[in-house]
Amino acid sequence: MDVKIGSASMKFVDAAMSNGLPAAALTATRGMLERDPRNVAALLRQGEALAAMGRGDAAAESYRRALAIEPNSAEALLGLGRTQLAAGRAADAEAAFRRALAAGQDSGAVRSNLGVALDLQGRHAEAQQEYQASLARSESDATRVNLGLSLALAGQTGQAVNTLRPIAADPSAPLRVRHNLAVALALAGSPPEAETLLRPDMSGEQVRMAIAGIQALQAAPR
Repeated sequence: MDVKIGSASMKFVDAAMSNGLPAAALTATRGMLERDPRNVAALLRQGEALAAMGRGDAAAESYRRALAIEPNSAEALLGLGRTQLAAGRAADAEAAFRRALAAGQDSGAVRSNLGVALDLQGRHAEAQQEYQASLARSESDATRVNLGLSLALAGQTGQAVNTLRPIAADPSAPLRVRHNLAVALALAGSPPEAETLLRPDMSGEQVRMAIAGIQALQAAPR
């Protein structure tokens, strides 16, 4: 009977998360953990729900509790690393992702997130290697966008534009894709095209400030 209840509860949690209801998912996971504090699946979903609610520290604690039970849990290490990225702790996030790799969890998601952690530390060449490794395991527009931005920040603007332009051409592409392409274009010496991409989303003054900020990146020492 307990197994059936647990299974039904987990289905409810997953459905709540899929429908953008993390608070409902959190309530359900708390009930599951009251019955079984060592329920790793519940701890993972609790971490996911807390992260979706912007409660990063609490989410990290849920992932740590899961890791205390299953030290090589790829999902827990990935979740912990992502909460640390969101908190601006790139070095800690890198350590979590490298733990996942050391545990044999060599997935595209782990490699891509490791790339982000490296980029945030200014280690763009290493980051690009991780993005390429991620793409070799699973094709992902999100990873290609990260790769394009990394190339732009590293001064490889032509490659960055070529990487980002095909993705930005898709009308359903997320807003950040167009904005990242604008960054690459501005750094590549094409501010007018960058401005054209930004105008639908910003006022004229915001566009001017954005372009100035991007160009300041180019002038900054690497």
